[in-house]
Amino acid sequence: MLTVVYGKTPSYTGRYLTGLFDSGREGAKDESGKDRGDVETTRRLFLETLAREIASFRKLAELHHAKDVEVTEPLMDSQLIPSQEDLSKIMDYEAALEKQFERKLQQLVAWRRAKGEPGTSEVDRTEK
Repeated sequence: MLTVVYGKTPSYTGRYLTGLFDSGREGAKDESGKDRGDVETTRRLFLETLAREIASFRKLAELHHAKDVEVTEPLMDSQLIPSQEDLSKIMDYEAALEKQFERKLQQLVAWRRAKGEPGTSEVDRTEK
């Protein structure tokens, strides 16, 4: 059913729910390999996430069926705002990319210094 709801290219939440569902199903098949608490935690997470997603779909359905509702700019914008969970992941990815960029920049400066290219002293001054 998750494939029917989310299609062949699911959203982040669709992939997350499908992964949780598959993990819970695999844990139910192979109880000897997994801790019972892990299986229950996975199932609980799946049900909580599914409940939030159902609530979101219901809200969207209510908005869709409401004929006299004026769709304002703020209402449209609010539908584009990611959830708190997605925002924290985006911030984590951003921090990781920033660290990777800084590391690559430092490698470039070190490589230019070792090569003796002109202009590396300017880079040194801007770093300080």
